[in-house]
Amino acid sequence: MVEFDLWEKLKRTEKPILIYGMGDGCDKILAVAKEKGIEVSGIFASDEYVRGQTANGFPVMSYSKAREKYGDMIVLLAFGVFRDDLMEKIKQIATETELYAPDVPLFGDGLFDRKYYEEHKKDLDAVEEMLGDGISKKAFQNTVLFKLTGDPKYLWEIESDKKEDLLSLVPFEKGDIYLDLGAYDGDTALEWDSLFPHHGKIIAVEPNKKTYGKLVENCKEIPFFIPLEAAAWNRTEELSFSGKSGRSAAVSQSGSLKVQGLPPDEMTKNARFIKYDVEGAEKEAIEGSRRLICEEKASLCISAYHRTEDLFAIPLQVKKMQPEYKVYFRHSPYVPAWDTFFYFI
Repeated sequence: MVEFDLWEKLKRTEKPILIYGMGDGCDKILAVAKEKGIEVSGIFASDEYVRGQTANGFPVMSYSKAREKYGDMIVLLAFGVFRDDLMEKIKQIATETELYAPDVPLFGDGLFDRKYYEEHKKDLDAVEEMLGDGISKKAFQNTVLFKLTGDPKYLWEIESDKKEDLLSLVPFEKGDIYLDLGAYDGDTALEWDSLFPHHGKIIAVEPNKKTYGKLVENCKEIPFFIPLEAAAWNRTEELSFSGKSGRSAAVSQSGSLKVQGLPPDEMTKNARFIKYDVEGAEKEAIEGSRRLICEEKASLCISAYHRTEDLFAIPLQVKKMQPEYKVYFRHSPYVPAWDTFFYFI
């Protein structure tokens, strides 16, 4: 399956390498490049963000200025893209230059390079074997290829609509309870309410105080809506929590905030469907759901992109707990391979 390793390719290339985007993604790409002895020539941003600033010691250019200065170059995308207008822009740049989106972990360690792939090939093969349909197998294979090569074409080939995936994969009956772990500002609770209007309780769990306020306000009209300010965890304890903005807020030993950690098993006696999008704490949240998984056999949707090992560790963990699940894998439009999910039905 190994077509090429992006980092090996970058080390061999004679083309100038430019990073598209600033912030955390840029920092992580530069760190890997430094470790592997890869020279980066510069950084550029979308025209509307260029204000004469510098990033990591580089002056931030516009794309047009970068093309003018460097000509034939390699572009490394350093941020997530899901909006249609921005995705079209990325696709256009990909027709004009070599463009890759390096797979650097959002949380934890482990770089999905050739060595990592070969070390974990047995587990990856085991997961592919357990997948329940051809769509899942193709999506899984392409996701592995993307992580190795950084080539977004592999993701564009496997995009599916999240709402259609829920409707086609998740069994639903009137009054079913939905447990939303990592509810953010209520977007997924609102989605569930629109798709399954005859639902029972929606228990929406969000640990970030600011985001929790938005969740409560945005979902106040949903019937049987129960918000819970907490973090899904494997036991009941107070956790340190980083107060980053957006979805990247997470449990962190160095976090300055405190949040109550709770096992999902203690949040509800039963649930028909559980969504896990808990910013790198999926392993612990799954451990804390043992009764709901083993006895209640709730259907699950689990994010598979926060940690490098999620692609194989999550399905192996869940199937060990409940062998009866059928397993599916889907990727919603996003570059890099975020919004990638395992479904356990």
